[in-house]
Amino acid sequence: LLQSLRKLYPNVYSVGVENHRYPLSVADSSIKSRLLLSEYYNLPFEDHCFDLVIAFSSIYMYNLKGVINSIREIQRVSSNTSYISLAAYNHDWEKDIFMNWTLLGTTCLHISEWLDIFNDLNYTGYYVFTTPTLLGFSND
Repeated sequence: LLQSLRKLYPNVYSVGVENHRYPLSVADSSIKSRLLLSEYYNLPFEDHCFDLVIAFSSIYMYNLKGVINSIREIQRVSSNTSYISLAAYNHDWEKDIFMNWTLLGTTCLHISEWLDIFNDLNYTGYYVFTTPTLLGFSND
């Protein structure tokens, strides 16, 4: 994602955060200097220092406490806009499918639970729920 953003907007300051060393070690040389190792729930940036923060298919690997703290951090470092994707379900069968399918996913909540969390955190950013139905899985 960072590599694509850098190609589209080469003059915009951008940085990527990974919470594991492997993606950093295999990153393309054109963006390696723009990547850093950090937990998403403890970002090493000043308050409101980014115009846009994107967390795409990343924070759901933490337990619920880690996800909530990551959302707080995203809100803290964003000065304007954020966009996150989260594992979610509408029906119990979707949760079962997701949890059997995912390798790293830990936190998959009902959509109404996510909305309650957003409300409790006063999260003002954009979001998308990645559900098994959205991924093309069915209840067959």
